[in-house]
Amino acid sequence: MPLHQPERLETDVFFGRAVHGQPFGAELRAGRSGAHHLHLVIKARNGEHDGFQIVKPVRTTAQDVETQIYFAVCFQNHRTKVRNFVHLYAMKFRTEIEITSLGVKIGYENRVLALGSCFAAHIARKLAGAKFRVAENPSGILFNPLSIAAAIRSYADPAPVTRGELGFDGEVWHHFGFHGDFSAPTADEALQKMNAARQAGADALRTADRIVLTFGTAWVYERQGEAVANCHRRPAAEFARRRLGVDEIVTAFADLMAGPLGGREVILTVSPVRHLGDSLAGNAVSKAALRLAAEELAERFPDVHYFPAYEILNDDLRDYRFYADDLVHPSPQAVEYVWEKFSAAVLSEQARRLLPDVRHICLLYTSDAADD
Repeated sequence: MPLHQPERLETDVFFGRAVHGQPFGAELRAGRSGAHHLHLVIKARNGEHDGFQIVKPVRTTAQDVETQIYFAVCFQNHRTKVRNFVHLYAMKFRTEIEITSLGVKIGYENRVLALGSCFAAHIARKLAGAKFRVAENPSGILFNPLSIAAAIRSYADPAPVTRGELGFDGEVWHHFGFHGDFSAPTADEALQKMNAARQAGADALRTADRIVLTFGTAWVYERQGEAVANCHRRPAAEFARRRLGVDEIVTAFADLMAGPLGGREVILTVSPVRHLGDSLAGNAVSKAALRLAAEELAERFPDVHYFPAYEILNDDLRDYRFYADDLVHPSPQAVEYVWEKFSAAVLSEQARRLLPDVRHICLLYTSDAADD
């Protein structure tokens, strides 16, 4: 904070000395309510000295009035001992989201299965980095709710992937229910990778008691009447594009809650990643459908809980500086902020207490591995 120098030439501002045996100058003290007090003394050349105090920042709540941040400045004449306060209210340019407990907790005793868009991958990797037991997208990233639902059904009844389900584009064999990471130059190699992934998903679903689902887009591409998880760069003429309705999404997951997801706690999120390929208007309508579906599912099923990742980025942070260079994905800083909110709202108290120790152990392990 810049200090405004007195206009009178016979007045100086001193720092770190004493007047009549008492400290004066600039001194930073912690006041009540966590506010910081900056004390300054102005001494005139004739020996008189006055003081003023800047208190920053202070939060105050009066009945139903929204919390505000202000600067309180106190002027004191050291001769007359008269103190005058001036309160300078600052404008607020941000609305910080307050997340209440979701009604579900994740601790180190739980097993987590995270499915959905790349934002689900961010949260899963944060959990994995903190040494939680988590499985992340065994079949690869899934963007739309119907593909997520299809993956869950395939894990609940893990029938082997057959050669007849594969497609070949002249270079690699692929499957419209799997990410391109599972494609391979030979059919046998592709089948091996895909069946291993499906079995891993089946094992993760069987042991998980916490499911984290992230809906990315309500726009789907259908081939032969089925929504595909990945188009694998096939010609657009092979697909029919449409937007899912709210009821369609809710029905698909209501069936899962009565089946494979029954008895498990489900945390739903809507990805803040912007799907600009659908246009800004199309992306907005898509996110609205996903948000309404998530809300209806959370209202209908006590084991379904909504975490506001979408609102954190779009209404709390609300700035392009919190996006990556592509202006589509959240920046690392934004992901870290969402993780902090997620940790506070979802992780158990014991898990939060253990996090610093876990980080310390991981750092020591990384350091030892680097030395080797």
